[in-house]
Amino acid sequence: MEKQLITIVLPTKNAERFMPRIERSFKEQERPFEILVIDCLSTDKTLEIAERMGARIISEHDNNPCESWAKGILEAKGSIISVIGADDYLMPGALKTVRETFNSNFNSWVVGRCLVTKNGELYSASGDDPIDKKTMLVKNLVPCVSCFFTKDLYNRVSGVDTGLRCAQDYDLWMRFLRNGDMPKQIPDHLAVVDYHDGNYSMVHAKDMAEDVSFIKNKYRL
Repeated sequence: MEKQLITIVLPTKNAERFMPRIERSFKEQERPFEILVIDCLSTDKTLEIAERMGARIISEHDNNPCESWAKGILEAKGSIISVIGADDYLMPGALKTVRETFNSNFNSWVVGRCLVTKNGELYSASGDDPIDKKTMLVKNLVPCVSCFFTKDLYNRVSGVDTGLRCAQDYDLWMRFLRNGDMPKQIPDHLAVVDYHDGNYSMVHAKDMAEDVSFIKNKYRL
């Protein structure tokens, strides 16, 4: 049976210092997979590294991460998709585990665990909590970096809400749940997310808080 193509959508902007780490992680994955870099006019060596990785690149201005997500997922060639920050990276063999999970369980989305580092040092782990609409109305329990979904499911819920600024992942997971699609949660650590002072959600904390409040109110109705 032909292996399903996985597309990793990688939004970037001047991510040169993080790119070698995620480049190394791609070398430890089972093929086939597509790397799709959605770049917001980087002025450092981000695009040079992306080309070296064999990525397909779209480089043009985006107003916020929601636009990058929407563009990347629309352009993705894979039937399975994940959106990963340039400052995050995959665990060895993660894509093999994801592909096998989709093939054996016929799921529309898969959520694994992830390790959390803070400025490069191990800090905690996430992805253990049960995910359903009730728990998700309290807070976003889905680690984006270890979440994979089918393009078919994405299209069925009408994609990303580009009216948001930076909580597009939370809204998308809530759309999946409202549609009646429960994730297949697996115990494997699929990725590492690194918290640092330059994280978009930290730099734009006010926008994030407003988006999250809006989403919670919307799905409580």
